[in-house]
Amino acid sequence: MSRKLAVGLVALVIVLAGVGGFALSQLRSGDRLSVVLPDAIGIVEGTPVQLNGFDVGQVTSISARGDKALLELVVDRLPRPLRAGTTVTVEWRSLLGERYLQLQPGPERNSVLPDRAMISAGSSQVVVEDLLQSLDAPTRAHLTSMIQQLNTAFDGARVRSQLLETLDFVTFRSSQLTGPASSNNPTRRDT
Repeated sequence: MSRKLAVGLVALVIVLAGVGGFALSQLRSGDRLSVVLPDAIGIVEGTPVQLNGFDVGQVTSISARGDKALLELVVDRLPRPLRAGTTVTVEWRSLLGERYLQLQPGPERNSVLPDRAMISAGSSQVVVEDLLQSLDAPTRAHLTSMIQQLNTAFDGARVRSQLLETLDFVTFRSSQLTGPASSNNPTRRDT
């Protein structure tokens, strides 16, 4: 092998190692984040954390902070660093109450979040359990059964918006049939 070829191969290996090292350095791993939420219904240790539909981490602990829930997260598969202004929302994975956390990254112009940063909770969602509790017992039992059947049949994701529309209609129709909540009407919960 000629000397020029050997020097060229060594240079190529060094360049490839440098490019590979740079690419690996762009993948952040093991960032720990905290978030305070109004509650942790449906969230357990191991609950997935997603960014743009991809799992990037998980919930590692849940504790109480006053009347709120403090969640500790580890995000170890981020394509780029999270920025100040990042928020998290709790999303439905299935209609049976399983949840996941969805990260919404802050603007690119903001500073990079340090390890152990506290991020803000985004907007809260209506909890189906609260909606079902506002209905009378037979209606609640029927809807719960229907939700379980739909979740099994469609794996939860495809019927979510249709089901929520149906629940809105049922709640609206129920209020028309039963009238305003009063002490004489035990099928409605006072709000």
